Amino acid sequence: MLDTGSNCPSRTDILRVVLIYAVFAGLWILLSDRLTEWLLAGSTFLAVAQTLKGWLFVGVTSLLLYFLLKKISSRSGSDNGPGRYAELVDWKPWQLYLFAVVITIITLLIRQSIAVSFGERPLLVLFMFPIILSAALGGFGPGVASTLIAVLSVKYFGIPPTGSLRIEYSHDLLQLGFLLAEGLLVSYLSMMLHAARYRSEQERQKAETSLAEKTQAMQLLDGIAQGSTDAIFAKDTDDRFILFNPGAERFTGKSAKDVLGHDETALFPPEIAEQLIADNRKVMESNQTITFTDELVTQGGRSTFLTTKGPLRDGNGQVIGMFGIARNITEIKAAEEQLRKLSLAVEQSPECIAIANLDAETEYVNEAFVRTSGYSREELIGRNQRIHHSGRTPQDTYDGLWNNLTAGKVWQGEFHNKRKDGSEYTVHAIVSPIRDPDGRITHYVAVEEDITGKKRAEEEIHRLAFYDTLTGLPNRALLLERMTQTLATTRRGGHHSALISFDIDRFKTVNDAGGHAMGDALLKAVGERLSHILREGDVIARIAGDEFGVLLTDLAAQKQAAAHFAMHIAEKIHASLREPFVLGTESVSITASLGIALFPEDSQDTPLDVLRRTSTALHGSKKKGSGATSFFEGALDEAAKQRFDIERELHQALAAGELRVFLQPQVDAKGIPVGAEALVRWQHPARGLVLPGAFIPIAEESSLIVEIGIWVLAEVCRLLAGADLADQPLRISVNISPRHFRQPDFVDQVRHCLAATGADPTRITLEVTEGMIIDNINDVIAKMHELSAMGIHFSMDDFGTGYSSLSYLKRLPIHEIKIDKTFVQDMTTDANDAALVEVILAVAKHLHLKVVAEGVETAEQAEFLNRRGQVIHQGYLFGKPEPAEQALPKLIRTA
Repeated sequence: MLDTGSNCPSRTDILRVVLIYAVFAGLWILLSDRLTEWLLAGSTFLAVAQTLKGWLFVGVTSLLLYFLLKKISSRSGSDNGPGRYAELVDWKPWQLYLFAVVITIITLLIRQSIAVSFGERPLLVLFMFPIILSAALGGFGPGVASTLIAVLSVKYFGIPPTGSLRIEYSHDLLQLGFLLAEGLLVSYLSMMLHAARYRSEQERQKAETSLAEKTQAMQLLDGIAQGSTDAIFAKDTDDRFILFNPGAERFTGKSAKDVLGHDETALFPPEIAEQLIADNRKVMESNQTITFTDELVTQGGRSTFLTTKGPLRDGNGQVIGMFGIARNITEIKAAEEQLRKLSLAVEQSPECIAIANLDAETEYVNEAFVRTSGYSREELIGRNQRIHHSGRTPQDTYDGLWNNLTAGKVWQGEFHNKRKDGSEYTVHAIVSPIRDPDGRITHYVAVEEDITGKKRAEEEIHRLAFYDTLTGLPNRALLLERMTQTLATTRRGGHHSALISFDIDRFKTVNDAGGHAMGDALLKAVGERLSHILREGDVIARIAGDEFGVLLTDLAAQKQAAAHFAMHIAEKIHASLREPFVLGTESVSITASLGIALFPEDSQDTPLDVLRRTSTALHGSKKKGSGATSFFEGALDEAAKQRFDIERELHQALAAGELRVFLQPQVDAKGIPVGAEALVRWQHPARGLVLPGAFIPIAEESSLIVEIGIWVLAEVCRLLAGADLADQPLRISVNISPRHFRQPDFVDQVRHCLAATGADPTRITLEVTEGMIIDNINDVIAKMHELSAMGIHFSMDDFGTGYSSLSYLKRLPIHEIKIDKTFVQDMTTDANDAALVEVILAVAKHLHLKVVAEGVETAEQAEFLNRRGQVIHQGYLFGKPEPAEQALPKLIRTA
């Protein structure tokens, strides 16, 4: 059966077939017998002619039915509507069979009603009408059913008048057989036509489905091309554009209507267009898909495109053009280049860099890490970072590390690690979490610097700075540091401590007689012997030359008891030193002069105050003669009275304008002035020119040093702002006391000096001493940074004699260090001083600091320094301090 779609034959077609056949069969019935009898009247061949006439009818009607059904089938197969293999009418099978039975019986009745008119001939050909119609409408089954009914009705179930149904002759039986054969033939022919129509319908449906799928695919591809941000295009074999999507329009700045039908010359300069056309030809000739990287000039400038081009083929596989998909990868290439540079920088970095996952398993290490640890990459990747542990890193360090990392913070600190060969090394590490775009921590990166050498250098500097290289005893700097600690504890505990200073009587005589070797041996022996007689916690130090200091801590709560205890220790020292010293083959007996000072005297007492008092006591002891001991007592100290007078007169000098600024030049290796140090002198009305050593220490003990320092700074600012120095690239250094940094308004005072004079702060260097650093260090550092932000430079004065420490230097905005003149004077003859100077130069170079050497008085000293680094010289070799008005013309003339 058929759907009611447009592929079903119309009722007009069916009616046309029935009418044609009815007209033909009716004319045949009416005319064929009469024509035969007229032509063959009375002939013996009439019966044979009747048979031949039947055969002719069968053949003609079969051909007629074939062509009519074929025409209807071809027209139905060419329709566009859906269909399936079915009969020509939309009937159910039982309806078709019923139609075959009814139409056959009706035909039989019709035949019976007209049989008399045809005599005794059965007129069996009339039954072909229901057979053909049943077969045409219903196919093979209804056609066979109609045939069988017709044959059986004629043979067995004749309807009166029966005489017309008798089959008397053999040719009647033959006609009945022809009727059966013709019915079966027509039914089979109808079945073949229906099958052919079904196959045609199936092929048509497949074609329509394929066309629909292709149409849908083309619509999908068109949607992709229109919506894609990539440039999508197609070209024919003549290299003309036949597709140019909006993405390509955006990149080129040309519309599709301006490009379609043209080649690349409509888009790009000739040299680029030629290359692109050549690439297109290569794709079409090779019949392969190829990816190109092209540098093109687009609307946004020169860009890099990754273009995939492939051949377009027709249904037979012939190349009919090519397609292309281009993506702008300029930003990707730039990012890849940045990533490549970053990768090279990380891989070639001198710092050790490692990346680990959240379980501390190593996923990446750079070459420096491999080189430092001694492990290969293969040995490190996938291993836990614990393989580097030496066991010397405190557990608190690791706890702090993981507490910071799990909180998403950066951690830095030091690890004591172990190499593959078992040797240990120290690293300073900065460990940071790595986050993905949504903020989740996925890895950790560690940047480590091998500071083993730096640590050793720092330890060496610490040893040189705080320990005497000859005796191994603490030096003056360490003694002062321990005194600072003792002052703090004695104040809290309400106890008194004491400092004993002593030097060897007539040491110069021993040194001259036995030589420096014997003198050095004696100093070492003294230090070793006294170390055994002191209490635990007491300190013996070599202050300078043959002068020693002994720190006695927590002697007693009462001052008298503490003095008694100190005197007892002094007697032990005398007794110990009186024992002869065996130095090689020589036996040497010595005595010593001792000065003792108790501390603290008040809440403002400082280590330098105590040291000054012991020096005063020692000086008094020497006046008494060899082997004497003296306590510091103000009533017996004439020097104390003199200092009081100087302090009083210094107050008057400030008010009277008696202070003067002197300048001492600072020159480079070629002797060209690069700056000067401002020094203060006192033009006393009675004593004449007073050097700073006579009044600066006294001013340091009072607030006068603050007033003097600010006055000197104001004078220097005035000089720098003057016309003579305004255009000169000279820098002037000013000494600043620790007391300045104790003033809460010190920074404001400096700012006021600069504003009042208009001086350039970048040409001012403030010299600070090492002892100042530990005096309220956080406040000092804050003020130094605030001044540095103005442009003022800082110099570490007398470096190597005080509290030198790399840990302090790293925190301070220091620009240069000054080597103390005590090292410079003996560095060409004393190996210890030479070694210390070399270490200081190495530290300065590592920390990128300038170096100024004080007290350069000989060409040998200058040459020694120049051979070991870039050093600025200051000393009598290049100029003595002179009044500013005399020094300025010389500085300007030679600068």
